[in-house]
Amino acid sequence: MALWEIAEVSRQLNCTQQNIHQKKDTLRKMGYLVKDPNDNNKEKITEQGFNYLRDIRIKTMKRQGRLMEDNIQDNEQIENISNNANMQKDFVFDFMKKELEDLKKQLEKEREDKKYWQDLYIQQSEDFKRLAFPPLLDTQEGNKQTEDKIKKGFWSRFFK
Repeated sequence: MALWEIAEVSRQLNCTQQNIHQKKDTLRKMGYLVKDPNDNNKEKITEQGFNYLRDIRIKTMKRQGRLMEDNIQDNEQIENISNNANMQKDFVFDFMKKELEDLKKQLEKEREDKKYWQDLYIQQSEDFKRLAFPPLLDTQEGNKQTEDKIKKGFWSRFFK
């Protein structure tokens, strides 16, 4: 007589161990759940108990419309969905790549505009300085002479 552990039965029937544990009382009443003296008196399911659980699982799958034939169709649908997802992923990737290129172009244009306005501001501020402070901003040589006059004028008060 073959005895099955609950984990083995759940793997074979492709269900959770919790589902099997919920049926323990029923299996015990029917005599399908026995203690194994060779394995520390662990409770194990007999061959008839396995067949009983398998029949329940088949009925459940029929009610849910999930027989193996349906699973094959489901697998085909999943494969089609997966292929569509890959196509969509490629589309999204291409779209994002194009968007990134557009954003790079836009950023470059913004940088060019910023450089233009900075240069214009610098030019206008230099023009303003020339108009507002003509004696100080003559030429480099003229500026140096003006600075020397200012220095001499200050020190000349102390050293005559």
